Amino acid sequence: MSQTLDDPFAFDLFAQPVAPVEPEVAPPPTEEPPARERHWTDALPKCSRAEVEASRRLGSVPTWLFGAMFRAAAPRLLTILRTPPELFGMTSFGWSEVSAAELGQTTDSHRFCATFGVGQPGATLFLQTDASFAAALVERMLGGNGTPPDGLRQVTSAEAAALEFLLLTLAWDVNALLGEPTLRLTSCARWLSFGHFQSAATSDTPTRYLVGTVSLKFAEAVGFAEFILDAATLEAFRQVGSHLLARPVSDPTLALIRQKHVAELARVQPTFSAALVIGLVEATYGELRTLEIGDFVILETIQSVLQPGGIGSVTVGVPETLMLFGELDDEFRLTIQDIVPTLPMLSSEETSMPTEETATPPAVSLDDLAVTVRIELAARRLRLEEVAQLRTGYVLELGCKPTDPVTLTIDGRPIARGELVDVEGRLGVRITQARS
Repeated sequence: MSQTLDDPFAFDLFAQPVAPVEPEVAPPPTEEPPARERHWTDALPKCSRAEVEASRRLGSVPTWLFGAMFRAAAPRLLTILRTPPELFGMTSFGWSEVSAAELGQTTDSHRFCATFGVGQPGATLFLQTDASFAAALVERMLGGNGTPPDGLRQVTSAEAAALEFLLLTLAWDVNALLGEPTLRLTSCARWLSFGHFQSAATSDTPTRYLVGTVSLKFAEAVGFAEFILDAATLEAFRQVGSHLLARPVSDPTLALIRQKHVAELARVQPTFSAALVIGLVEATYGELRTLEIGDFVILETIQSVLQPGGIGSVTVGVPETLMLFGELDDEFRLTIQDIVPTLPMLSSEETSMPTEETATPPAVSLDDLAVTVRIELAARRLRLEEVAQLRTGYVLELGCKPTDPVTLTIDGRPIARGELVDVEGRLGVRITQARS
């Protein structure tokens, strides 16, 4: 036995294999990222560019139009609700901008909601109020004092039918004011469903809404109402307002509202420049750079014929916002035949200037690049009230004559001034002032 154990070639069948012990290798040192320097903007709320763009699309609110619409519907509304004018009250709490997610989080089910289509497809106005106030209005319609229910409850089917009749009547009066079936009642609900806003909240494109809140008092019935609009609805109301302002007004109340609206706008832009476009000429940068006093420019395209019965083209605003086309008379007045908005298109992309490392020589000489030069005869400045009255058939006093100085412009920027001359039967300009 001892010989077997001492045998160097003997081995144990039941022994466990022993793995060789390797020396431990230290892990490579990890480099910690440098600590970012804190900036004062880190504590500010974060917004995406898409949210900013969605907010910009909301733009201005035509509150004057909403006031005109309410005044048109108020007499019948007070009659149906049996409320004398001295017992009616309304207070506006302004407008607040919210996201679709914020609207979708509302959990109060004791509401009455109605939706209206506004003009173009896709434009929807949401109206909501609490169910107690809605029930109180129905009680006044039926001869009561407008006492709200004792406890919280939803609007009944009968009350919803009465409210639908009331809203249809209001829409009828508003459309009579606007002159077209713009406001259409599309649905009434005894509860407020926020599925529309919840789906908008999960969309890849952020959607913002404006919420207008008013307090209403019909004798003993007091409550709140909210109006919810998106960008498409606001744009539809702006178009309605533009059509209303362009229409002759016989209603003195509406005329006063429009006058107040124009007065508010006049605080921002009281007057607009106007110019009679004489004609166009093509020129290169090299030719314009060497333009001097005494030089002559021959017009290639005539856009206004300065004689009785001649055509006339007038630009309004800087930058140009309107182009008026019509006929000139012997007193140099323009009878407007067509109005074309010419708002400049702003590019959303920015192009960086090339650096010395990336700049390459131009493929053509810049002096050989051609541009269109417009020759304008400055007219008098137009008040905002006059701009609001511009329409087909309107006679516009220009307040200028052919012997007045003219201006050579490129994209609305003046480059030289001169006087109109007759060059052997062709219309030209003699330069009297050039840019140094």
